[in-house]
Amino acid sequence: MSRRGELVELWRAQGLGDVQEQPLTFESVFKSFDDYWQPLLAGQGPAGSFTVSVSQPDRQALQSRLRDGLLDGGPDRPFTLPARAWAVRGVVT
Repeated sequence: MSRRGELVELWRAQGLGDVQEQPLTFESVFKSFDDYWQPLLAGQGPAGSFTVSVSQPDRQALQSRLRDGLLDGGPDRPFTLPARAWAVRGVVT
């Protein structure tokens, strides 16, 4: 339920009318890579569920690839990621 139209389709399938959606965009600010990584290790969200489900060697490889990608191979530092959520409204008919 993260793509345009998916929630609209679901709401309409449940009988709601005049369904409208609006993207909400914002930035997620992280103090460090650890600030980003720790919630994943706690199983937070779909990415966290995946992270805790893989073997320790795969988890370490994932951590290394994410760290390199998010920090461009450089030292640990604060970084910002764009994020989007979908706001949906509908009318009970």
